[in-house]
Amino acid sequence: MKRNNVIRLLGFALSFVIATSNITSTVYAAEPTNVVVEDVVEPTTDTLDSEEIEDTEGADEDANEQTESEAEEGAEGEQSADVNADSEDPEEAAEEEQSEDEVVLPIQTFGSNEEVNAYLEANPSNGKRLVLFTDIAPEDYMGATQVATHEGLWMLTYEDADKCAAACNAFVSAGYVADIDTSVDYHEGEELTEELTPNDVPVESVEEQAVQTTDVIEEEKLSVERNVVVAVIDTGVDAQDELLQNRLIEGLSEDMADANGHGTTMAEIIASQTGENVKIMPIAAFDESGTSTIAKVYFAIENAIAENVDVINISASGLGESKVLTKAITDAKNVSIPVIVAAGNDASDSKNYMPGNVLDAITISATDKEKNFAEYSNYGETVDFSAIGILV
Repeated sequence: MKRNNVIRLLGFALSFVIATSNITSTVYAAEPTNVVVEDVVEPTTDTLDSEEIEDTEGADEDANEQTESEAEEGAEGEQSADVNADSEDPEEAAEEEQSEDEVVLPIQTFGSNEEVNAYLEANPSNGKRLVLFTDIAPEDYMGATQVATHEGLWMLTYEDADKCAAACNAFVSAGYVADIDTSVDYHEGEELTEELTPNDVPVESVEEQAVQTTDVIEEEKLSVERNVVVAVIDTGVDAQDELLQNRLIEGLSEDMADANGHGTTMAEIIASQTGENVKIMPIAAFDESGTSTIAKVYFAIENAIAENVDVINISASGLGESKVLTKAITDAKNVSIPVIVAAGNDASDSKNYMPGNVLDAITISATDKEKNFAEYSNYGETVDFSAIGILV
């Protein structure tokens, strides 16, 4: 299928005031007896005898002493407060002030995809890590205990899964693109028991909706006139595989070795059904158990875009929806790189599985060689094509 036939589908100001009141007392002398007073005369010390003068002066001195004493006590109190403030340990004050604020976490910044993968391998998510896309550091990490970032994707780790889920909901409510870093993996389709067969969706209706590619593949290998690079995001490849000779180009992973085998199988299918001009770029984002995470797959997609590949293949799925993977797949579509993904192998509606439920992805379900719908394959409206998936 030619590339152009594929659908092209972010104060401290402390004031200290001491007010003092000056009380003024006026003492009047008594009028002398047996004296006729014709005019009101202002009493003076001249009209007081010596004892009264001494009493008056004594009262004034007592009042002045009391006022001075109160002023001295106020000054001493103010000075004592200043001394206490000056004697406070600056380090203790700084620690007390810092305790009121959120603890500043060190941020790990990575320079390559390999560094990120090593970090993610050494720090399993276990439902305690969320991934958040933003070009600017979040103002609040919502209680995260560990923070790491690479190329706009932030990885925040929390004490437990509940705190992680609460933080993720808070970020989403604030308008961020965020997900809990859950598992994405592959698993082989198996014959299902009768109760697991999707009887509510007849095989015939699925076959009518899906475009059968079987006839095209059987008639001739798909080819185009120029070299085409397909990024296979999987477990790696076996570079010694006979079918892959002269078909591999250097991948983004330093070690392409496939400790699982699934990636090699996917690469073999592509190589066996296409011409020599179709080259395969393996990107190892899944471990030896066939398991990956949203963060790993996100970086794999974005790095494939940076390498300007022609097609991206992801033969894996995980439960739920992912805003982060949706962004990555949309990024690819916006530069005309189709992303081919698996519908999943749980005999369930593919709308419940990522990345098969991403509208900008091309989702593939499975049939057998007789074009019968595989009983283990996921199904539903998000499926775009069906292709052979049994006994390939």
